[in-house]
Amino acid sequence: MQRRWHGTLSLILLLLAGSWLAVKGTPAQAQQSVLTSVRQSVTFVYGDRLTFALEATAPAPLTAAYLTILIDHRDTPYTVTPYLIAGSTVTIIHSVPVQELALPPFAGLTYYWELQDESGQQYRTDPQQVRYEDTSVPWEWSTSQQGNIVIHSDGDDPALASAALEIARNAVAQINSLLGTTYGSAAGEVLHLYLYSELAPLASGLRLHGQRVQDWITAYTIPEQGVALIAALPGPQQIANLQRDIPHAVAHIMLASAMGSSYPNMPAWLNEGLALMTAPEPDVALESALTAAVREGHLLPLETLCVPHFRDLSPQEAALAYAQSESITRYIASRFGTSQVRMLLTAYANTLPCERAVEEALGLSLTELESQWHNDLARRLARAPRENPSLVPWLIVWGVSVILALLFIAPQPQRVAVSSLRRSGISANPPPTTD
Repeated sequence: MQRRWHGTLSLILLLLAGSWLAVKGTPAQAQQSVLTSVRQSVTFVYGDRLTFALEATAPAPLTAAYLTILIDHRDTPYTVTPYLIAGSTVTIIHSVPVQELALPPFAGLTYYWELQDESGQQYRTDPQQVRYEDTSVPWEWSTSQQGNIVIHSDGDDPALASAALEIARNAVAQINSLLGTTYGSAAGEVLHLYLYSELAPLASGLRLHGQRVQDWITAYTIPEQGVALIAALPGPQQIANLQRDIPHAVAHIMLASAMGSSYPNMPAWLNEGLALMTAPEPDVALESALTAAVREGHLLPLETLCVPHFRDLSPQEAALAYAQSESITRYIASRFGTSQVRMLLTAYANTLPCERAVEEALGLSLTELESQWHNDLARRLARAPRENPSLVPWLIVWGVSVILALLFIAPQPQRVAVSSLRRSGISANPPPTTD
């Protein structure tokens, strides 16, 4: 009996010793997944290609490499297998065309390398974060940041960057109050505003990414990346123009964040109307265009403004479309209150059609809303003093309104991010789509 007990005890001790050796060997095996040395970098030619470089040494000869690129707010990574000459130390240089990545004009991205040695052991480098931004300009970007707002400028005028930062900060607070959202509270909600001191480089940078733009466009948004490009042209109207352009651009970015991938379901009349409402004061040129259309009976049907954008309209129709959008959105907010505006956004976030969303949120049809808005316009116009009948001032204002209306008519890149409406205060569960 005693001999049997000793045999059992010996077996237990043997098993414990084997387990201890196995555990003791674990760190040595883990160390083999760490590269002996590694250097990685990326350079890019704006609008053309990104070039990734890696130099790595491993305990055993490396036989395969994989490069993964993650673009901010996109769910699908880009992975490629570069050519590799096997060895314990490898050097890899691999270029990826901007077009192949479907990279927008400005973007944040993260990349890392994965390697494999001849025994199948896997290695992975530390992820590197990079901002892909316009390097075709004749200046180095200088940044000023407050909270989640980052101003990028040429650095020549710190006061200008400070003013832009304050305008953007106030715009975020104003729009959060209007929409009932909390934009900026989440780590990923960073607003990047790029101030161009000249208009030509802004347009040129967009064209490098295949965007069709006009030379008079002074603001452009990339909602997917939380980016706005603003032409802060020198002159006495510089700050006034920023007070008009920055809140408008910020509104589009915040609406896109709140609506997530349902953003394209939002009709242009509400999208542009809310953005125009952020201006410190109504646009006189657009008001004049609206007044003329009312008196002449040439208002655009509201149904035709239920499109995702106004890019397909003629310049004259686009100017009027913007003016009507601001007017009817202000009418809804005034008559029904901001709570119903939020309900309207929720209805569109739930992918309801244009007219059905109005019925759901406001309790009347699109035709009834249009009729009531027309009546309100007529009453206000009847109370307003008659304008100077001279056509010369009106034509000047009309010309300005056309240009202003085209301010934000620009093709937008694809939006594939999914943002949480619950986090922002608007409830929906949207799938990916375009912006």
